[in-house]
Amino acid sequence: MHILACLGAHGQGGAETYFVRLSRALIESQHTVTAAIYHHPHKTSKRADHLRAMGAQVVTLPFAGRWDFYTRRKLAALSAQADGVIAFMSRAASLLSPPTAAPHIGRLGGYYDLNRFTNCDHLIANTPALADWITRQGWSEKYVSVIPNHAPIIKGSSPCTGKRQLLALGRYHPNKGFDILLNAVAMVPNAQLMLVGSGPLETKLRHQAEHLGITYRVKFLPWQSEISPLVHTCDLVVIPSRVEPLGNVVLDAWGHQRAVIASDVGGLSWLIDHERNGLLVPPENPEALADAIRRGLEDHHLITRLIQQGSQTFQDRFTAQRVIPQWINLIDRLRQYPQQRRRWRPE
Repeated sequence: MHILACLGAHGQGGAETYFVRLSRALIESQHTVTAAIYHHPHKTSKRADHLRAMGAQVVTLPFAGRWDFYTRRKLAALSAQADGVIAFMSRAASLLSPPTAAPHIGRLGGYYDLNRFTNCDHLIANTPALADWITRQGWSEKYVSVIPNHAPIIKGSSPCTGKRQLLALGRYHPNKGFDILLNAVAMVPNAQLMLVGSGPLETKLRHQAEHLGITYRVKFLPWQSEISPLVHTCDLVVIPSRVEPLGNVVLDAWGHQRAVIASDVGGLSWLIDHERNGLLVPPENPEALADAIRRGLEDHHLITRLIQQGSQTFQDRFTAQRVIPQWINLIDRLRQYPQQRRRWRPE
């Protein structure tokens, strides 16, 4: 099957990371992928190189907005050659032309403006809560499906280090709650934190660590496209988010056989069964987060259980072998039964 995957963003967030991950998994499943991505000589050149190296056909386009007729025409021509089209986020979806033979599928990992998805036949949400929100905005549930994200299985993952090492990854944005995590780390003596990411709050977070007197225990690292070396050096993965539609970091942690502590919000609450495959704490509560970190660093029986159950949850639901067939089956169904497409019109 030939898939046109479209991404009109240049950031380094979860959606951009999953775009590359999904493209790779489709190619490894013997499908052809044409990746239409935002053109920027500095911000997206590495992404283009990465996609080409994995076997994708890469087309770079301006994705300049509503009046970008050049990108519209190019996407229409590429769509005519594809069996299915997947548009990540709103900018790519808004530049699609009305679908013809190839069904147009909008993939949402957050609460976007659905008016930008009017030329999509079907929407994919990566959690049930997001799918419910889409239907409350007026989309019929027959045009909305839930397909979760997946993560790679890391074979031969190393055991926990025993060095009281914490890892947190993500954009330095208020939603990620890294200020809460720094306050919690200050309450846990000898805990070491690697904070990996980029974003507008970096200077503020560095100043906070200095004010708390924990700069010698906190290492700020730039965003990494390959996180395995970092995960292998940690004992716990911590996700202190205020808002989190899904939580790709949970899947990455489980794939690396690491235990997870996370806020009880959004997709994190859907992924994690408290005390079984992870620990959940109330959001905006550094004291509760610090208590959970202490438990994770000191109770080895607990961590062994969380790792085992997290790995089992991951194997059952969130590997490429579980997720990719859901995408292919949906595209097949929409091609075979066009009346099931939102924009289908009888001949």
